[in-house]
Amino acid sequence: MSTISIFDGDDPAYNSLLEFGDDQMYQYISGYEKSVELLLSHVVLKREGIDYLIYPIMFNYRQYLELSIKYINWLADQILDSRVIDNFQRPRFVKFDNSNHNLGKIWQSAVEKLKKIDDSIPDSLLNQVGKTVDDYQTIDKSSMSFRYPENKNWERSINKHKNINILSVVKSYEATIPKIRQIDGWLHSMIETWSTNG
Repeated sequence: MSTISIFDGDDPAYNSLLEFGDDQMYQYISGYEKSVELLLSHVVLKREGIDYLIYPIMFNYRQYLELSIKYINWLADQILDSRVIDNFQRPRFVKFDNSNHNLGKIWQSAVEKLKKIDDSIPDSLLNQVGKTVDDYQTIDKSSMSFRYPENKNWERSINKHKNINILSVVKSYEATIPKIRQIDGWLHSMIETWSTNG
């Protein structure tokens, strides 16, 4: 009997191009975001799978948040570096801290940097993302709760909450994603302006 590899296929139109394009982080972020959107749409429209699809929904939503916020931190670092070091020139690449999965700390770091860049950044831009991060902090501090039923100490991953309302997840998703995009766009436009005028 022959075996089938996940890497080979007869029709190249179905090949997924890994590491495609200049900004691979956006590929990862977009992939997690789109998977959440598709899964939420399936559960809400078909009203099926809610009790088991909640795990990939919540995991992928959290992973989207973590990567997006780390990317915001990285963009903010570029701007802060360019002000101090490069005299408004395009800054050096700053690596991610892949060992830190604590959303609360990652978001707190981002907020501090954003306010350092512009202390008039409106709270309305930050509050919804902060609320979603706080929600995750109560149930999934280290990105394990929706991966495995037990944590590394063989204790139940989810103790405090017994229910998650899928419509509340949809509302959170629809409120949070635009705020992250706004922050990301604001930082990108600032970098672009400085790069062009630098």
